[in-house]
Amino acid sequence: MKIMRNLIGIIILGTMLILMGCNGVSNGDVSKGNTTEMTEGAPEPESVPELESEDDGIEYREVIFQNMYQVQDFFYTDEYVTVNEVRGFYDSTDEDALYAFAVSCYYDIPRQDGESSAEYALRCAQERAEHTVKKALDMGLMVMQEHPYVRYQNDNLKDIIETHFYAGKGSKYNIYGDCVVVCTIDKIYELFGGTEQVEGELLGASAIPRPDLVDILEQIGFTEDDFEEYYCGMSNATEKVESAVGKEYQIKMTVPVIVPEEK
Repeated sequence: MKIMRNLIGIIILGTMLILMGCNGVSNGDVSKGNTTEMTEGAPEPESVPELESEDDGIEYREVIFQNMYQVQDFFYTDEYVTVNEVRGFYDSTDEDALYAFAVSCYYDIPRQDGESSAEYALRCAQERAEHTVKKALDMGLMVMQEHPYVRYQNDNLKDIIETHFYAGKGSKYNIYGDCVVVCTIDKIYELFGGTEQVEGELLGASAIPRPDLVDILEQIGFTEDDFEEYYCGMSNATEKVESAVGKEYQIKMTVPVIVPEEK
């Protein structure tokens, strides 16, 4: 496939995988536990009243996230992926519930003359994020205004790319994708579950942790080494997090989302 064979595609995918630390992603939708409104002992997630927003198109929805960061395995293969994919895990028993998924869109972005590798990586990340948000809204999906583990509206993106990718240092942020979409389990599989590319562009969706996870980790005193160990699945770091948020696999939170215009 052209998009995955050329050098630009490899750089983009390489950036994504390296930014994700020691983990990758695995296929499947496996039930790992029950959703909870509030995990015992966890810091209370920020909740907002369901009031009209001053911003057009912004509404509040109850959305299910993974309660903790989940270490997943990436399987390297000689076969390039040619269809859209859904990755990660959620309990899909509630057909009417809304779930959060990080979404990425893969396509070629030409490098500009005189552009350094770091500049190119940052521009690609920013352009892809905006492009993916527009595509998601056009597909009728709600999009979160921001999330620390995606590229869209991420004030830390430049630092993440420079320190995590080029300097090879650990980061308290872990990039899952371009943006976070909100929809039902059935809807995400209808659009992304092994479907054909959309206008020649490959799309991937993955379950994503609660948006306040980084704040919680900082509150319990996580150091740079703790973040790196946690993202790599070290048991001692995981135990620290469980003491703060509990062992429930997923959690429901009220978050602001961009609602697509009716067509």
